[in-house]
Amino acid sequence: IAYQSHGKLKGFTDVEDKNLKVEVEPFKLYDSVPLYATVKYNFRNDSEITPYVKADLGYSFNVNGDNKTEYKTYSKTTGAVLDSGTLKDLKVKNGMYYSVGTGVTYKGFVVGVAYQVNTAKIKGIRYDGAKDSGSANFRRFTVNLGYQFTF
Repeated sequence: IAYQSHGKLKGFTDVEDKNLKVEVEPFKLYDSVPLYATVKYNFRNDSEITPYVKADLGYSFNVNGDNKTEYKTYSKTTGAVLDSGTLKDLKVKNGMYYSVGTGVTYKGFVVGVAYQVNTAKIKGIRYDGAKDSGSANFRRFTVNLGYQFTF
């Protein structure tokens, strides 16, 4: 089990048609608490350095972040602000969590890299009042450093 803070999404521009564009402010969409199992294989050799590969698979409990963010609609021809307001009622659903990685262990010290994915579906009400939904998967590469205790 882990707590994963995904930080804020960058602001983005949505081109509605040839005349309008919508700019959405940065906002925090969700954080995750995945519950997962890990499979790890150590490559045994005659050296003190032991390489390994690992995979995680589990369920990601996704915790809603900001459920509101601000937007502005601009005219592409004049640049004038035509509308502004709050994009609201964003809800995130839980999904799968998985990861694959590799690394090395040396005298108890561990260094590794992994590719991790939290899957999520999002539903909300857009700036124009329409209901919207889609994927909000969070993918990243991570580097880990640690120490492995043996009891």
